[in-house]
Amino acid sequence: MKSARVIASVLMYAQWSENEDERKRDISFWNELPETVLRKTFEYKGDLVTVFIDWRKMSKGIDRLGEVLFSSEPQKKHTMQQLKGQVRIPATVDFVFSESSEQSDVKQRNAAESVLEYCLHSFFLVSNLSIPGICDFYRAEIKIKGDQRRFAVKSYINISSYAFERTGDTECPDWMRSQVLPVSDVEEWFSKIAMGGELRQRAESPIEKALFSILHYCRLDFEVTSIIWVVHALEAMFSTRVGDAKRALLEKIAFTLDLADRDKKSLKRNINGVYEGRDKLVHGGFATYSPLMNEHIDSEIWVHVSDLVDQGQVGFQILIACVQSLIAKRFYSVKAEEILSFKC
Repeated sequence: MKSARVIASVLMYAQWSENEDERKRDISFWNELPETVLRKTFEYKGDLVTVFIDWRKMSKGIDRLGEVLFSSEPQKKHTMQQLKGQVRIPATVDFVFSESSEQSDVKQRNAAESVLEYCLHSFFLVSNLSIPGICDFYRAEIKIKGDQRRFAVKSYINISSYAFERTGDTECPDWMRSQVLPVSDVEEWFSKIAMGGELRQRAESPIEKALFSILHYCRLDFEVTSIIWVVHALEAMFSTRVGDAKRALLEKIAFTLDLADRDKKSLKRNINGVYEGRDKLVHGGFATYSPLMNEHIDSEIWVHVSDLVDQGQVGFQILIACVQSLIAKRFYSVKAEEILSFKC
């Protein structure tokens, strides 16, 4: 059987933490990623495809960004890419072709782009469910080396980690705050969910629906419609019934997070706020704003929009808390059953 290799790279931006302990933690994360995270093998249209992405290069990118930020030289001495902390992550995509496979260079590069983009989406979930906010693909680029040995931009990835960053907000209740999980545990959990080991774009389980919804949410930067994806994710993950969604959701979330009675009251208040925001948006109660969003014309326009965005973020934090709880407990599916008991 014939084989081929496509050379690629991912351009993204390093995340700099002002907290030294967090910065050391982040560098360790990138340096110590297990081989199961760095290398992935899939079947793609009858061919065997192995993707290797050397995420360890990100640790050097963080160090270089620190050197630029605290350099004694004037900022004009540095390029805009250096000031923003742009990092080139090398990647290879290896093919082992089946007998019937079409093997043109163009088709190989297109296939490499597709599989590589899928791996980036998966890694975004694994990394940010391990350390929320650590991996940002906002304005990231996939580049594939072409015939003239030049790298050409094949696609842009716009998935922001900002929503994940906010899940660690110290002002929110403890039960809602995200945690840091070992990446090996997250990777193991992710690989046991079908989405982690197959190339597919349609969810086939409640948890997959939630994970795909998280990606949709993170692609919508400051959009009021993102609250719809949050509610969809929660109701899908816990398989709630139409007409009884909110009541059942409260019970299932409280059980998943092992909430005390006082925290159940907090949960109810926050979920009510999420549903209130969702209902306003989908049932016509929200004062729709112009896409112009010009604060010189209306000084309160951003406040108006951010109120609904913040309600969506509350739901997102609850969603991430639930997913992380499932990972920590090594639960791979959610099935809730109601039990009726009768007394004579």
